[in-house]
Amino acid sequence: MTGRVRPRDAGAPRSHRGAVRSDGADGIVSFVTIEMILVVVTQKLAIPLGGGNQVALALVIHYAALLILAGRGRLLVSRGRLALFCSLVAAASLTQIGYSAEAMSLSSLALMLLTAAMFVFVIPLPRWAYRELLRRFVLLAVAASALVALDWALQAAHMPMPNLETLIPFPFIYQTYNYIQPVTWDSPWMKPNGVFFLETSHVSQFIALGVVVEVAMFRNLGRTAALLLGLGATLGGTGMLLLVACLPLLLLRLPARVLVTGAVLAPLLLVAAAQGGLLAPLTKRTAEFSENSSSGFNRFVLPMQWWLSTFDGPTDEAWLGRGAGSMPKSVNDEETGTAGYAWPPYTKIEVEYGLVPLVAWLAYVLVAVFGSGAPAAVALAAFVQFEFLNGSLNVPVHSIYCAFLCAGYRLGRDSIGARPVLHAPGPGGSARQETIAKSGNLY
Repeated sequence: MTGRVRPRDAGAPRSHRGAVRSDGADGIVSFVTIEMILVVVTQKLAIPLGGGNQVALALVIHYAALLILAGRGRLLVSRGRLALFCSLVAAASLTQIGYSAEAMSLSSLALMLLTAAMFVFVIPLPRWAYRELLRRFVLLAVAASALVALDWALQAAHMPMPNLETLIPFPFIYQTYNYIQPVTWDSPWMKPNGVFFLETSHVSQFIALGVVVEVAMFRNLGRTAALLLGLGATLGGTGMLLLVACLPLLLLRLPARVLVTGAVLAPLLLVAAAQGGLLAPLTKRTAEFSENSSSGFNRFVLPMQWWLSTFDGPTDEAWLGRGAGSMPKSVNDEETGTAGYAWPPYTKIEVEYGLVPLVAWLAYVLVAVFGSGAPAAVALAAFVQFEFLNGSLNVPVHSIYCAFLCAGYRLGRDSIGARPVLHAPGPGGSARQETIAKSGNLY
């Protein structure tokens, strides 16, 4: 079967779909789709562990999904990623040996490694099934855009935005996030958060991920327009930055006529936006980078300052860090004007664990995100969103987004029942590949 059915990158033709369905790929697509929805709608929920500690429900859902897939023989362990992960475990653990129990948090170290470990596991998929999963991710982003529109519509009707915090018991709310906040100080208008998302910035980034996937893979004009409108309506700067970071790769995917039309219309739209006062909020947001305690400063400038500070201080801090969990926790207090900290992974790893764990971390994540065979623009979007735009190290939902978009798959042209063929197998190779895939062993 695998020698005859070779789905193309553009998706399996209809005549081939019946053949590939027998390998169970359709069932995997449906299963992962359900997990996507569950992760998105439950990201505000956490399981209290006592002592103020929590574990995000999204992390439990993802590992439960991995266990189910493993039980069905649909999960592989990447030997290359496993080796890199073991290097990370060794490096991060060794730098913490000299710290007392008060100077480092064992729970913080354990959560970091538990969250990172998900990249070791991959689902072998034919490319048409992967494309279908990305299409469904885009549809979720379109739904998020609709929820943003709902937030604005309810406010325009003088009704409050939906607030899940009023329904969820406090111990089960994922803490340290500003779920609902005003557009500006004392403004009667609240920033939209898409009901289920942690903050405005998070729904903004989620929609931006949808834009990148849509343009890179499908280029449907209606969905692209809906996503761009939703992205603009979030008023979230991080989503815009994510889109700008991926723009060079996206431009390579667009037909020449679209590029020419965009080049003609862009200056006109820019002038119209300036005349209508629409550029003022953007100008104000860019000014935040020089304002202490502003969102832009705390999200981008302050993390870089902390990262550089490890090299200006004692040498042992640069190599060994200051102890797991030692960085200030997020603070969100609109009444006092204190903006929340968002320590991106590169800062938190360096400051708490040291330089060698940082190198091991970057090698592990780069291989996981860019080594699965996903389109470069999609992988770049996942990496930028995860590594630079949030406090993503111990916030599992961002790692799970990476798994959904690229890091969670082993892509190939063959049936999911056998290992994807990347080179011509030797004698008896086909039988061995099928055993590997179905037993869930290392590949």
